[in-house]
Amino acid sequence: MGTQRKKLRKVENDILFMIFFSKFTVINEMIQNIKNIANELKLDRIKFFNKGKLPDFVIIGVQKCGTTTLERNLSKHPEIYMTEYCHPGSSREVHFFDTNYKKGVDWYKSLFKDSNGRICGEKTPKYITNKLYMERLYSTIPDAKLIISLRDPVKRLISQVNMRKKRFPDLKLEDVLNDDEYMGRGFYYSQIKNNVLSFYKKEQVHIVIIDKNEFTIMRNQGTTQEGLQGLSIEDKTHHTKTIMNEVYKFLKVPEIDLNYGYYYVGEYQSDLGVTEELLDKVKKIYKIENEKLFDFLGYRIDAWL
Repeated sequence: MGTQRKKLRKVENDILFMIFFSKFTVINEMIQNIKNIANELKLDRIKFFNKGKLPDFVIIGVQKCGTTTLERNLSKHPEIYMTEYCHPGSSREVHFFDTNYKKGVDWYKSLFKDSNGRICGEKTPKYITNKLYMERLYSTIPDAKLIISLRDPVKRLISQVNMRKKRFPDLKLEDVLNDDEYMGRGFYYSQIKNNVLSFYKKEQVHIVIIDKNEFTIMRNQGTTQEGLQGLSIEDKTHHTKTIMNEVYKFLKVPEIDLNYGYYYVGEYQSDLGVTEELLDKVKKIYKIENEKLFDFLGYRIDAWL
């Protein structure tokens, strides 16, 4: 009797083991199928994003210093690709290293998938304003070339106030003199030294001074052929062409003969509250900073004095 019970228990154990093993096998197969699907999705994702690349250069600043015209002019060159992505509410700006950073590098690379062998770039003037943004940029593209566009900081400030009046109709120049969001953007040397050169070498940076030379303004309100709203400007002194040729040299692409017949300027409001007294005050605020920039550049900019 005891022997039969032992045999019965063995049979029961064998059956239980077979059931357990079959379930384990099924579960194991399910897990493997899930892994296979995940790998396929991963491969598809890699295949999609591998169409892109990281940009070769970035226009990192400064807001209201001609970056839109610079970006549009660069896009005309046959050996340069400027991404057409436009962050909502911006003027053809990407904002990856600030607002869109969580989207990941693969998303960023996908913005340049249509470069087709050309060097490529993007512009986001906000990058220069924050050391964290520049650190992110450097950790992602340490060998990138950087372009910084500058103008008289007093005129830049007035232009920013003018732009913001669209959202804040009562805003005037005197309201922003203690606001770093406005005034801080005009401290060019400090931003270059602290935010840019903390990571990048000086030879990786090209600085454009858009108002270094005089140019003739044509008061023709309307839209340029590139779709830019504002005042068109007749570049009789070939100022823009000189600037662009210097940029082409920096990017190591050949010069091209284009008619730079416009220079983007936004339409100015008449009630900005600009007075001679306020202008003198702003000039004094920026005087020391400008001198530091002149020493850094190795030349003075008479148009700013």
